[in-house]
Amino acid sequence: MRKALIVVGVVALITSACSQDDGSGNSDLPQVVTTVSPITNIVQNIGGDRIETTGIVPEGTNSHTFEPAPRVAELVSTADVIFVNGLKLEEPTEKLAEQNKKSGAEIVELGTAVLPKSDYIYDFSFPKKDGKPNPHLWTDPTYAIRYAQVIRDTLSKRDPANASAYAANYAKFEMAATALAAALRSDQGSIPAGQRTLLTYHDAYAYFAKTFGWTVIGAVQPKNFEFSCALYGKKDVAGYGHWHANVDSTTKGMMGMATMLGMSCARTFHVSLAGIKPGEHTFYAILEDNQHAPTPKAQDSVRLNVR
Repeated sequence: MRKALIVVGVVALITSACSQDDGSGNSDLPQVVTTVSPITNIVQNIGGDRIETTGIVPEGTNSHTFEPAPRVAELVSTADVIFVNGLKLEEPTEKLAEQNKKSGAEIVELGTAVLPKSDYIYDFSFPKKDGKPNPHLWTDPTYAIRYAQVIRDTLSKRDPANASAYAANYAKFEMAATALAAALRSDQGSIPAGQRTLLTYHDAYAYFAKTFGWTVIGAVQPKNFEFSCALYGKKDVAGYGHWHANVDSTTKGMMGMATMLGMSCARTFHVSLAGIKPGEHTFYAILEDNQHAPTPKAQDSVRLNVR
């Protein structure tokens, strides 16, 4: 059986969904505030219904440039624990938390806690001269497990009556994350080790790439451009569109046929390689506007050997 795997973007490890909270809930539970949505999700996986979790940074928001609203100061002032990524990812939010946290509250930098300085990765988006390492550890399941360990231990220390619940939730999370890591290693076996190159929408996979043996060749991160399926065919709506995945040519064709493998309004998607002959092929990611016109200079490609 011929197998092939093309990775255009890898989804962050999230084993169950968790929505943003408005902060109104059971005040008798430990009050936990989080920053970016992946951390919010991991915290909720470990804390479950034994904590009240409120996320600060809305899903899809650029955490590097996020400026917390005034209401966040009030929110963090009620928190017992504030989980942040650290590694200089959420500096304005963390500074606000330091200034407004109540006596006895704890700020836990998950990334800083699990990543020794000797393992910091600097790259094209995070040059060493700026002093900020790539902070995106959670896209690597092995680091997501380490985050979960710190969360488990922190919650257990502050709420020992529910330590067994936190331990049980952690065990479930670790099992799911370990299974995901094993599946990733198995699936990528269809791509020869020397050809495992990764083109992403955001430079968030440096640690994932190191763990699983990939080389990050670039990140397609458009500015002033949002993905939307609701605006297909509409003229003169600037800043919205979708993207196409093509093989061997940027020429259009019917979806799933000829050169076009698929299209998406999401930041990541999987495409089928059914019908593609074995051998070397060039795969393209192309940004398109609402009328399927390519965005000038907004495309990239990767060369892979299909077996």
